[in-house]
Amino acid sequence: MKHLLLSAFLLVSILGYGQCPQGEVLLRSQVDVDQFRTQFPDCTDITSGLTISGNDIRDLTPLSHITKVQQALTIINNPNLVSLEGLENITVFSYTMPPPPAPPQTSNISIINNTLLENFDELANIVPVTANGFIALTLEVKDNQSLVNLSGFQGVNEAIAFVDITNNERLTNLSGIQNISFTLGMRLEENTALDDISAIANTTIGNSGISIQNNANLEQCAVESICNAIANNLVM
Repeated sequence: MKHLLLSAFLLVSILGYGQCPQGEVLLRSQVDVDQFRTQFPDCTDITSGLTISGNDIRDLTPLSHITKVQQALTIINNPNLVSLEGLENITVFSYTMPPPPAPPQTSNISIINNTLLENFDELANIVPVTANGFIALTLEVKDNQSLVNLSGFQGVNEAIAFVDITNNERLTNLSGIQNISFTLGMRLEENTALDDISAIANTTIGNSGISIQNNANLEQCAVESICNAIANNLVM
């Protein structure tokens, strides 16, 4: 009986701590981040999305064992986070389209409202897994008051669904997204210091168009592909 109880305990331990949790991983505090490494030390593949959102989160290094994220990576509302160190080992981002009759959905990599974050270079190793050269992926970079570049996105080098760069007041250029070959649509709005969008000169804009509004230092038609989009009424 003791042997059976011990075996059952070990089985629960393996299932509960050795693998990744089921469903979305939501980390709301530094304690959550720290405990994730303790509770799931062998978890490398997050299958249903990873969200990091907490007022006291400062250190992501306990997440350095994660190498793959599926569906969504969301880093939002972290006022004390200054670095994404700890996420540099994520090399794969993938998305599984739900089978019919479920409606098509998009995945997302979102960096939103992180007051002190100046860059997300640690995401530079991520390469999205595409199907036939396209991934239903939206890149969102919004409301990051200290962000100075987009260099963490250079691994995104295929056709994607949408790019939204909004209200990043220190962002001066789009270096980091220059490898995106095609996007169905793009939004560039409220980036007060943005004065150079040459990084998207070779990006084809699809039928959803491009919206360029309220970027005080930027002329609306700044590169040839943007001028062509405007001429063809592809502006949202």
